[in-house]
Amino acid sequence: MNRVDIFTDELLERIPARRAELDEREELLAKELAEVRAERDELAVAERVLERVSEQLADERASAAPAPGQMGGRAVMLVPHRTPDMEETMLPPDYQRILATARQAAGPGMARQVGDALGIDASERSKLEPLRGKLVDLLRRHLKVVRSRWRTLPPGKIAVIVLAVLRHDQRLADMAGGNNVSESTVRRCRDELITLLAAQAPRLDRALKKVARQGGEVVLIYGTLFATQRRTRNADRRNYSGKHHRHGLHFLALTDGRGRLIWISAARPGRTHDSTAARHDHLQAHLRATGLGALADLGFRGLDNGVLDPLIVTGFHATHTHKLTPGQKTANRVLANGRAPVEHGFAHLKNWRILTKLRTEPARATCLLRALLVLTNLEVNR
Repeated sequence: MNRVDIFTDELLERIPARRAELDEREELLAKELAEVRAERDELAVAERVLERVSEQLADERASAAPAPGQMGGRAVMLVPHRTPDMEETMLPPDYQRILATARQAAGPGMARQVGDALGIDASERSKLEPLRGKLVDLLRRHLKVVRSRWRTLPPGKIAVIVLAVLRHDQRLADMAGGNNVSESTVRRCRDELITLLAAQAPRLDRALKKVARQGGEVVLIYGTLFATQRRTRNADRRNYSGKHHRHGLHFLALTDGRGRLIWISAARPGRTHDSTAARHDHLQAHLRATGLGALADLGFRGLDNGVLDPLIVTGFHATHTHKLTPGQKTANRVLANGRAPVEHGFAHLKNWRILTKLRTEPARATCLLRALLVLTNLEVNR
């Protein structure tokens, strides 16, 4: 036999075997298809049954719902639906605690008492109420100066919206939809109030002179990075901080001995070193002019080379070859205790959640931080 005959015989043997495999597979797929169709029919039946049950339950609830009550001459719905013969134990646990708190109060109850009973922090409104009044007065004076007769929203509503955006980082589109205005209107209101507040932030020289007049001897220096979205092209490398391993903007701030924020610098690229920022702001010259000293961390080491009478005091730095002596370790602990209030001051500033990630350009970020400095001092010192 030649090779052609051998190849033909092999093909004649393989074709029937392959046809048998395909026939078997066709039967399996047909069986699976029938099962799928049967299951789809069952789901369609179950869906129709659920729709009918839902309609019946909705009709029963509508018929069982009580008529609206009257309060102050207005129709109100009783929440929860409560019938005269309904026992108190049938109410939800939160309503039972509210009733217990109302019975314990000798007279009219405070919202804070009810919030404590329910485990809810009801003090946020009381914290922000003085800030709202400050923003309303500031905006009204500004409208009078620019002779603007109206705004889309009243000043009180604008102040509440701006505080919600700054404190809770609410999306502008959400605030716009809830107040029946456009997103651009909310953005203009936010930027307008931030600009007005930032104008009230003190300058560096005036802030230091005020501390000196009040009898202060030292200020606390603090440098920090606020995270931002990643920039593109040239700004990408400048805003990346190798220390924090993220993109951000660098700010330098001063507090008094009690931790009260008194000044904050302009925004700089995230790669800026603390000592470099201090040199650009001529911090050492301003301290010498007012006769004040400063406590700083190791990031400002080398800024003041004075040995006998340094203006800026930093701790001792240990290396692999030079270990700290017991006296130097004690000095570092004393310095850390003296700088503790600056951490508290920045903790109050970072309560504004809009600082979680800045989504603005550096110039607007500077106005934002200085506006939040003013609001933080109003909130802390009231």
